[in-house]
Amino acid sequence: MRIDNRNIFDVANEKENGILYRAANALHIRTRAAVVRRQLLFKPGERVTVRLIEETERLMRSNRIFYDVSIVPVGYRDGVVDIEVRTHDTWTLEPGASASRAGGTNKTGFTLRDTNAFGTGILIGASRSSDADRQRNHVQGLAAPRFRRLDRDRLLAFPLSDGQSNALSIVRPF
Repeated sequence: MRIDNRNIFDVANEKENGILYRAANALHIRTRAAVVRRQLLFKPGERVTVRLIEETERLMRSNRIFYDVSIVPVGYRDGVVDIEVRTHDTWTLEPGASASRAGGTNKTGFTLRDTNAFGTGILIGASRSSDADRQRNHVQGLAAPRFRRLDRDRLLAFPLSDGQSNALSIVRPF
Protein backbone atom coordinates (compact mmCIF):
# COMPACT_ATOMS: atom_id res chain seq x y z
CA MET A 1 0.00 0.00 0.00
CA ARG A 2 1.31 3.40 -0.97
CA ILE A 3 0.26 6.75 0.46
CA ASP A 4 0.41 9.79 -1.84
CA ASN A 5 -0.47 12.72 0.41
CA ARG A 6 -0.57 15.85 -1.69
CA ASN A 7 -0.31 19.47 -0.66
CA ILE A 8 -3.14 22.02 -0.76
CA PHE A 9 -2.36 23.46 -4.19
CA ASP A 10 -0.93 21.69 -7.22
CA VAL A 11 1.80 24.02 -8.52
CA ALA A 12 2.03 21.91 -11.71
CA ASN A 13 -1.40 23.34 -12.56
CA GLU A 14 -0.90 26.77 -14.13
CA LYS A 15 -3.96 28.17 -12.31
CA GLU A 16 -2.49 27.17 -8.93
CA ASN A 17 1.09 28.29 -9.52
CA GLY A 18 0.83 31.85 -8.18
CA ILE A 19 2.90 33.26 -5.35
CA LEU A 20 0.02 33.04 -2.83
CA TYR A 21 -0.60 29.37 -3.67
CA ARG A 22 3.09 28.53 -3.29
CA ALA A 23 3.23 30.50 -0.01
CA ALA A 24 0.22 28.58 1.35
CA ASN A 25 1.88 25.28 0.43
CA ALA A 26 5.10 26.40 2.12
CA LEU A 27 3.26 27.30 5.35
CA HIS A 28 1.11 24.18 5.36
CA ILE A 29 2.40 20.94 6.87
CA ARG A 30 1.12 17.97 4.88
CA THR A 31 -0.94 15.30 6.59
CA ARG A 32 1.38 12.51 7.66
CA ALA A 33 1.12 9.10 5.99
CA ALA A 34 0.48 7.46 9.39
CA VAL A 35 -2.60 9.69 9.86
CA VAL A 36 -3.91 8.59 6.46
CA ARG A 37 -3.27 4.90 7.25
CA ARG A 38 -5.02 5.23 10.62
CA GLN A 39 -8.20 6.36 8.87
CA LEU A 40 -8.42 3.43 6.46
CA LEU A 41 -11.10 0.81 7.10
CA PHE A 42 -8.70 -1.93 6.02
CA LYS A 43 -5.10 -2.94 6.65
CA PRO A 44 -2.43 -4.17 4.23
CA GLY A 45 -2.98 -7.84 3.44
CA GLU A 46 -6.72 -7.79 4.18
CA ARG A 47 -9.33 -8.65 1.58
CA VAL A 48 -10.83 -5.45 0.18
CA THR A 49 -14.05 -4.93 -1.75
CA VAL A 50 -15.12 -2.05 -3.96
CA ARG A 51 -17.81 -1.22 -1.40
CA LEU A 52 -15.22 -1.02 1.41
CA ILE A 53 -12.99 1.24 -0.70
CA GLU A 54 -15.91 3.54 -1.56
CA GLU A 55 -16.97 3.74 2.10
CA THR A 56 -13.40 4.51 3.17
CA GLU A 57 -13.17 7.29 0.57
CA ARG A 58 -16.53 8.72 1.69
CA LEU A 59 -15.56 8.75 5.37
CA MET A 60 -12.16 10.28 4.67
CA ARG A 61 -13.70 13.00 2.47
CA SER A 62 -16.08 13.87 5.30
CA ASN A 63 -13.02 14.59 7.45
CA ARG A 64 -12.23 18.30 7.25
CA ILE A 65 -8.50 17.78 6.65
CA PHE A 66 -8.90 16.32 3.14
CA TYR A 67 -10.22 18.06 0.06
CA ASP A 68 -10.20 14.89 -2.02
CA VAL A 69 -9.45 11.20 -1.50
CA SER A 70 -9.09 8.40 -4.02
CA ILE A 71 -8.06 4.81 -3.48
CA VAL A 72 -6.92 3.12 -6.68
CA PRO A 73 -5.27 -0.16 -7.66
CA VAL A 74 -1.80 0.45 -9.12
CA GLY A 75 -0.46 -3.06 -9.57
CA TYR A 76 -1.30 -6.75 -9.50
CA ARG A 77 0.99 -9.74 -8.92
CA ASP A 78 0.55 -13.24 -7.49
CA GLY A 79 -3.14 -12.61 -6.72
CA VAL A 80 -2.37 -9.51 -4.66
CA VAL A 81 -3.45 -5.99 -5.62
CA ASP A 82 -1.26 -3.02 -4.74
CA ILE A 83 -3.33 -0.03 -3.65
CA GLU A 84 -2.41 3.64 -3.65
CA VAL A 85 -4.25 6.05 -1.38
CA ARG A 86 -4.17 9.58 -2.80
CA THR A 87 -5.18 12.43 -0.55
CA HIS A 88 -5.33 16.13 -1.25
CA ASP A 89 -5.03 18.32 1.84
CA THR A 90 -7.14 21.36 2.55
CA TRP A 91 -6.27 24.55 4.43
CA THR A 92 -7.00 23.87 8.12
CA LEU A 93 -5.72 26.97 9.92
CA GLU A 94 -8.71 29.10 10.97
CA PRO A 95 -7.96 32.55 12.42
CA GLY A 96 -10.74 34.86 13.60
CA ALA A 97 -11.35 38.15 15.35
CA SER A 98 -14.41 40.01 16.60
CA ALA A 99 -15.21 43.36 18.13
CA SER A 100 -18.51 44.98 19.02
CA ARG A 101 -19.99 47.75 21.10
CA ALA A 102 -23.55 47.76 22.36
CA GLY A 103 -25.12 49.71 25.19
CA GLY A 104 -21.79 51.30 26.10
CA THR A 105 -20.15 47.88 26.54
CA ASN A 106 -17.24 46.67 24.44
CA LYS A 107 -16.77 43.01 23.50
CA THR A 108 -13.61 41.73 21.83
CA GLY A 109 -12.25 38.35 20.91
CA PHE A 110 -9.83 36.41 18.77
CA THR A 111 -9.53 32.76 17.80
CA LEU A 112 -6.82 30.61 16.24
CA ARG A 113 -7.62 26.99 15.46
CA ASP A 114 -6.01 24.26 13.35
CA THR A 115 -7.89 21.05 12.62
CA ASN A 116 -4.74 19.29 11.37
CA ALA A 117 -1.99 20.64 13.62
CA PHE A 118 1.48 19.81 12.27
CA GLY A 119 -0.07 17.23 9.91
CA THR A 120 -1.14 14.98 12.80
CA GLY A 121 -4.93 15.16 12.37
CA ILE A 122 -5.20 16.67 15.86
CA LEU A 123 -7.33 19.77 16.41
CA ILE A 124 -5.80 22.47 18.58
CA GLY A 125 -7.25 25.86 19.23
CA ALA A 126 -7.07 28.88 21.44
CA SER A 127 -9.34 31.85 21.86
CA ARG A 128 -9.65 34.87 24.08
CA SER A 129 -12.69 37.02 24.62
CA SER A 130 -13.56 39.83 26.98
CA ASP A 131 -16.59 41.88 27.87
CA ALA A 132 -17.63 44.09 30.78
CA ASP A 133 -18.03 41.12 33.16
CA ARG A 134 -15.17 38.74 32.41
CA GLN A 135 -12.20 37.70 30.36
CA ARG A 136 -12.26 34.18 29.00
CA ASN A 137 -9.35 32.15 27.61
CA HIS A 138 -10.27 28.91 25.87
CA VAL A 139 -7.76 26.19 24.96
CA GLN A 140 -8.91 23.08 23.12
CA GLY A 141 -7.31 19.86 21.96
CA LEU A 142 -9.11 17.05 20.14
CA ALA A 143 -7.45 13.82 19.06
CA ALA A 144 -8.30 12.67 15.56
CA PRO A 145 -10.81 9.82 15.41
CA ARG A 146 -9.69 6.51 14.03
CA PHE A 147 -12.44 4.96 11.91
CA ARG A 148 -11.76 1.42 13.10
CA ARG A 149 -12.30 2.67 16.66
CA LEU A 150 -14.51 5.73 16.60
CA ASP A 151 -13.04 7.18 19.76
CA ARG A 152 -12.59 10.86 20.49
CA ASP A 153 -10.47 12.35 23.23
CA ARG A 154 -11.02 16.01 24.08
CA LEU A 155 -9.29 18.40 26.46
CA LEU A 156 -10.80 21.79 27.20
CA ALA A 157 -9.47 24.49 29.50
CA PHE A 158 -11.27 27.74 30.30
CA PRO A 159 -9.25 30.12 32.48
CA LEU A 160 -11.67 32.91 33.38
CA SER A 161 -10.98 36.24 35.06
CA ASP A 162 -13.27 35.16 37.91
CA GLY A 163 -12.39 31.44 38.11
CA GLN A 164 -11.55 28.45 35.96
CA SER A 165 -13.29 25.60 34.17
CA ASN A 166 -11.57 22.47 32.82
CA ALA A 167 -12.93 19.40 31.06
CA LEU A 168 -11.46 16.14 29.82
CA SER A 169 -13.58 13.84 27.69
CA ILE A 170 -12.60 10.32 26.64
CA VAL A 171 -15.22 8.59 24.52
CA ARG A 172 -15.02 4.93 23.52
CA PRO A 173 -18.01 3.32 21.81
CA PHE A 174 -19.07 -0.08 23.08
